Amino acid sequence: MEFTFDDMMAVCAKHFSLVAIELAELMGKKLDFSEESVNTLEKILDWYHKDIQKGSNEYFYKGQTEEELVRISKIWGSYLGEVMIKNLSGEWKMSETNGIKDLYIRFNNGWMINPLNKIAKRIINGNEDDISGFYYAIKMEYSKIKK
Repeated sequence: MEFTFDDMMAVCAKHFSLVAIELAELMGKKLDFSEESVNTLEKILDWYHKDIQKGSNEYFYKGQTEEELVRISKIWGSYLGEVMIKNLSGEWKMSETNGIKDLYIRFNNGWMINPLNKIAKRIINGNEDDISGFYYAIKMEYSKIKK
């Protein structure tokens, strides 16, 4: 059996989602891949956003801190993606646009969602990029199409 690059990325995302569960436990939160856990994820991401607002924002785009946002987005975005796959039926895919590779969830209706970028936006922008609302809006639209 031959493994594709998409297969390898899916394995990485599953690993990162397990790291997210362990991190959540250290924060006193429980994640279990259920739809309800998206609300817990939202609370965790709000903590990161508020931490930026306390003063680290001035350093946020310098050196190590931007790399940290990427790492954080991979961990929590992988968890969000796994919740979407489990509850809404999708799969991890790699996409390339203008020479930039990115990891997406592809649904069987052709939709492509990038949970890692959504997590980064939530951390930076706060409530205007609410994860719970994002997830349930996708679920509602996706259920209309599936009928």
